[in-house]
Amino acid sequence: MDYAINEGTFTLPDTAIDRTVNAILVNLGPGGLSLVVSREPLQVEESEEAFIDRQLKAAARQVPSFKEVARRAVTVGVEKLPGTQIDLVLEQSGATLHQLQTVFRVGGDRMVVMTLTCAKPLDAEQIAFAQQMLDSFAPRSRAIG
Repeated sequence: MDYAINEGTFTLPDTAIDRTVNAILVNLGPGGLSLVVSREPLQVEESEEAFIDRQLKAAARQVPSFKEVARRAVTVGVEKLPGTQIDLVLEQSGATLHQLQTVFRVGGDRMVVMTLTCAKPLDAEQIAFAQQMLDSFAPRSRAIG
């Protein structure tokens, strides 16, 4: 398969599974803002809700202070893909971090997790940025990875 990254493309065997993580720093608002985009396939016969619960349990094992504050249904992108958005708070290295995590399916069993993290609660400008970013998501016409 032809695999595309921001810098170019290369060929991989069709059996390759994309588990890449993109980490992007966005200089916007107080507390800094980072965006991490990760991908993972659903397990056999796993629902999207079960996927989210499994991911949050795994995070809570790694960061015991991990706390879910709110969860809501959202739509993502130009195709209005159904998704779930979760507000989270955690403490790491003595600092409180606030996260806005959006989880949605692309293609058959492929889940995308977009996590915005800030050292302060997200302000109106950061929330507007998050919404604009999610509204702009356009899946590729042909899946890669």
